[in-house]
Amino acid sequence: MDAAPAILLLSGGLDSYTAGAIAKAEGFRLFALTVRYGQTHVQEIEASRRAARALGVERHVELDLDLRDIARSALTGAGAVPLDRDVATAHDIPSTYVPARNTIFLSLALAWAETVGASDIVIGVNALDYSGYPDCRPEYVAAYEVMARLATAAGVGGRPLRIHAPLQHLTKADIIRRGLALGLDYGLTHSCYAPTPDGRPCGRCDSCQLRARGFADAGVPDPALRPAAPDSRFPSPDSRLPTPDSRLPTADCRSVMPPTTTFAVTDAEIASAYPVMRQLRPHLDEAAFVERVRAAERLGLRLVLHADRGRVVAVAGFRLLEQLKNGLVLYVDDLVTDEGERSKGHGDALLHWLVAYAREQGCVAFELDSGVQRHGAHRFYLRHRMRISAYHFVIDL
Repeated sequence: MDAAPAILLLSGGLDSYTAGAIAKAEGFRLFALTVRYGQTHVQEIEASRRAARALGVERHVELDLDLRDIARSALTGAGAVPLDRDVATAHDIPSTYVPARNTIFLSLALAWAETVGASDIVIGVNALDYSGYPDCRPEYVAAYEVMARLATAAGVGGRPLRIHAPLQHLTKADIIRRGLALGLDYGLTHSCYAPTPDGRPCGRCDSCQLRARGFADAGVPDPALRPAAPDSRFPSPDSRLPTPDSRLPTADCRSVMPPTTTFAVTDAEIASAYPVMRQLRPHLDEAAFVERVRAAERLGLRLVLHADRGRVVAVAGFRLLEQLKNGLVLYVDDLVTDEGERSKGHGDALLHWLVAYAREQGCVAFELDSGVQRHGAHRFYLRHRMRISAYHFVIDL
């Protein structure tokens, strides 16, 4: 069976490059679209060419659509790019926001998708480490997908379009780690909004700050900051892949791999959680489980995998909820450890990871429900000093 086509919105930055690599790993044939919209940081166009070559896209279209007359932004020359902002505390929409840019780009991708018979569009938007753009939020992506199904011949004809935003709920560090695991060379990418005259990153704009923080949190150097060398921007294909003794463990060292906790992004990663989740949700088969997770992701669910020696041994699904009662809380839908792996500390490790993540996000509480019959789980939660605070009432509909 031929691989399905997908349209990739490719800017030349690390997010779209990683999103494309994830889509390719899932088996899509990529058609990459880059838009020259009048941006002053034209270095990203050349970066998109490098990324397209590295991804092996089937076709790369560079479309000229000058937005400078109708969409004024610091990125199109209407004012200075803000420098040295504290992006960790800034909550305003910055002057680098380009009015309706993602809506325009998605519409272009939608037109191309209908033309080539694609039902999938891939975009690298991210709602955690971003600069406050309203068209990067999960609710925006979900709403656009609904619109696309209503407004296209394909959607009306029963072939609804799906927008893949695999980075939506990842931090910049998570994105970088995922890309490195896929063998990406981030030295091919360009993120800076205000590059120096010789094209180097300024290190001061919002995008540079977010990128720097991501690499620092991931614990790896940014290859885009390596000293310039002849042809350093165009490494050979082999040099884009990590060597067996660098970033990725080989099969021979699986026995010494420390346990890891990561977000599930691809369908394959979601499916890898099924053998464990089936013990808690036996009414779902694997295909239904993946489909339900994908549907729940559009409403904010995030699936977390805890693996030991390369095998998933504990799984959690959670959401961040803004409550009138408490404010921002992390609510756990599902938390389960493989029956054969219990009492080995895996459940403790996953729970500690979730609580730490909740604190990082500024949550005021960590909450979950547990079935009245799950006495072993209750002992586990009480041992972790969780308190019973409410009854949970249900009407079956």
